Amino acid sequence: MAPAPNTVSTPPMRNPDEFVYVNQDGSVRELTPDERQYLAEDFEPGDGARPYIKCFFSSRNGWGSLSGFLPRKRVPRKHLIEPANPDYRPVEVDTLRQHIADGRLVGDLVTENVDGSVTVAPNPHISRQERFDRLRKLQLSREREREKLARHPDTAREP
Repeated sequence: MAPAPNTVSTPPMRNPDEFVYVNQDGSVRELTPDERQYLAEDFEPGDGARPYIKCFFSSRNGWGSLSGFLPRKRVPRKHLIEPANPDYRPVEVDTLRQHIADGRLVGDLVTENVDGSVTVAPNPHISRQERFDRLRKLQLSREREREKLARHPDTAREP
C-alpha cells in the first residue's frame, strides 16, 4: 500500500534532533521536551496516535492546518527556527470527554449510556460540511492555544 500524499514514511525511533515544529501561522520552532519524547516513541503504522510528520513545509493536516512536525532539512531557508518554551508541558486531555463535549458544542445528539458507552448522532439540522467546519474551528482553536504556550516567552507574539 502506498503512503498517503504529503506524509513521510519514517522508521521507528526517529531522532528528534532531525525535526522541528511548524505552527499554524507558518512560523517554525524547536521541539518542546514532551514533543521530543513523543517523536522518539515507537508506533504501529495504523496507530492513530502517531505523530503527523509533514513531507513538505506547505503540507497541511486533515484539518487544513500547516501545523505538524517537519524534518529540519525541509525548512525553507528564509524561515528562522525559533526556540521552544522549555517549561511548556501539555495538559493531559481526556479525549473521550473532549469528543463528547465537542459533539454537544456542534449540536450532535449525545447519549451517555448506563453501561459507560456513548452514542452520538450527528446534528440533524446542519449539513455534514457545516458540522465538519464547526469541529475544525474547535480543533484549530485548541491547536493555536497549544502553539502559543509552546513558544519561547522571548519570541511569543500575538496573532
